[in-house]
Amino acid sequence: MLQAFLRGQVRWVWFSVALHTLLNAVVLYVNATWGAVPAEIVLGLLTIFNLYIIFKLRSPEPEEGIPAPAETVSVSSVPEVRIDETPEDLDRTRYQQ
Repeated sequence: MLQAFLRGQVRWVWFSVALHTLLNAVVLYVNATWGAVPAEIVLGLLTIFNLYIIFKLRSPEPEEGIPAPAETVSVSSVPEVRIDETPEDLDRTRYQQ
């Protein structure tokens, strides 16, 4: 399921659902045919298989480091806005009680 979010493709959701259904069916079949202990062994083996898939599809970690800033703006390029604060202006705020 994580691959559906990381890669942005719906097919990973269907792959996940199909794989989960298949693995459940295999374990249920083994349980009905040979009993609970072989079913638990098969479940353990399938868990190892799932861990292999998870680690195989894992994305590499990004390298450590400080990212460069996207864009710098100098303070001198920002226009100065002057606001006159008078008692009348302060009385006309919209946050009055």
